[in-house]
Amino acid sequence: MKHLGIRISDLQDLQINDIASETGSTKSKLTRAALYLGLQQIKTHSDKDLEKGKELIAVADARAGL
Repeated sequence: MKHLGIRISDLQDLQINDIASETGSTKSKLTRAALYLGLQQIKTHSDKDLEKGKELIAVADARAGL
């Protein structure tokens, strides 16, 4: 596996910690699962309509920075 150096918001960090604690998962496993699920959703939208896929990325990125 490769190390992915990304920045996340304080809210995302809190959510990761809370969900990992609630589910008994590690933060790494949870984050990998969330990334996988998100990528699948983006791919599904982009395969149907590339512009909608781009819009989904833009909206999700804006929300993630909150």
